[in-house]
Amino acid sequence: MFTDVPEGSWYTDAVIWAANNGIVSGIDLPAGQAGGGLFGPDDNISRQDLAVILNNYAVFAGLKLPVNRSYTGFNDEADMAGYATEAIERLYRAGVISGKPGNAYDPMGSATRAEVATMLMNFLHAVDQALADAPGGAPGAQLTLSNTSSPDALIDRRARKLVEAPVPSVDNKDDIDLIMNLLWD
Repeated sequence: MFTDVPEGSWYTDAVIWAANNGIVSGIDLPAGQAGGGLFGPDDNISRQDLAVILNNYAVFAGLKLPVNRSYTGFNDEADMAGYATEAIERLYRAGVISGKPGNAYDPMGSATRAEVATMLMNFLHAVDQALADAPGGAPGAQLTLSNTSSPDALIDRRARKLVEAPVPSVDNKDDIDLIMNLLWD
C-alpha cells in the first residue's frame, strides 16, 4: 500500500486499516519531486492534516458532527491546502478546533501534543453530542471504552497522559495509533 510502511511494524495494521477506510492517504510531495505511494510514518503531522484525519474518521463512522458555532474563516485561510478547508471548517463549527491568536489556524504548522490532546478531547465531546442527537442515541453510549464512570473522565485522563509525554510533536504513525487507541480501547 505505502512503500515506506514496512510489513510487521508496530503501526502497519493501523495505517492499513486507516487507509482502507479512507481516514488517511499518502503524503503530497513538492511539485517536481518524484515519488508517490508514501505515507511518511516518521514525519510530523500538520495541523491541517490532523483536522483532515479527524474529519475523515467522522465521515467513515457516519457521524453528523454538531454545528455549535458559525464559521467566519481564519486570517491564514489562503495557506490551507484545498483538501483541508472543508475539514477545518467542519471541525471548527463542531467546536473541535479554535485556531491560534490573531484568528490564525497555522495549517502547515506541526501539531503539538497539547494541541492533539485538546483536539481529540473536543472531537470525542462532539462525537458524544452527535451520538446523543442521533435517533435513539444516548450521551456517552459509544465513548465508554474502558472501566470509567463517565466519558469525560476517560477523555480527560487520556488527554492529560498525552500532554505529559515528553515528545514535542506527533508524527503520522503516532497519530493514527493514538486515535485508534482512544476510539477502540
